[in-house]
Amino acid sequence: MSNSFHRVSQSLRRDGGWQSRVGLSIGALLLAAWLIWAFKAEIIRYEVSLSAHVEIDGSPSQRFPRIVAEFPISALGGLRPGQSARFHMRGLLASKDGGVSARLSRIVRTIRDGSVIIEFWIDSKSRSRMPLLNGLPGSVEVEIERVSPAALILRSAGALASSN
Repeated sequence: MSNSFHRVSQSLRRDGGWQSRVGLSIGALLLAAWLIWAFKAEIIRYEVSLSAHVEIDGSPSQRFPRIVAEFPISALGGLRPGQSARFHMRGLLASKDGGVSARLSRIVRTIRDGSVIIEFWIDSKSRSRMPLLNGLPGSVEVEIERVSPAALILRSAGALASSN
C-alpha cells in the first residue's frame, strides 16, 4: 500500500500541476469576461402598446399625422413626454417597412379598462416606405431604459428581499 502511495506522490511531483493552473486560468478569464459583460452590456427595456393607429388632422395640403396608442396602466411609471418611440404597422406590409420614428407627445389622462391613451407625434425626418393613412393600425414600442444585466439582477434580488 505504501508503494502505491509513493508512486502517486512521485507522479504528482512530476506533473507539477500545470494542467490545474491552465484550467484555473481559463476559468478566471471566463469569469472576468462574464463580469465585464454583466456590468458593461446594455439591455434595452421597451414598453409595447396594446394597440395603436394613425390619426391625421388637417386638410390634405396640411397634414399633421400623429399616432394614438393604448398602453397598460402599469406602463405609466416609465413613460414621459419627449421619449423616442417606433410605430410598426400591422399586417403584411409591416415586414417591408422598418417602422416610423415618433416622440411621445402627451399622456391623455383618459384611463379606461386598466389602460391609458397616449399620443405620439411622428418625427418630420422619419420616412416610411408605406403611406401613413388615417386609421392605419399598428403597435408602438417606447424605449423605457438602458440597464446592465448586473443592475437587473440586483434589482430582482432587492425585490425578492423586500417581498419576504
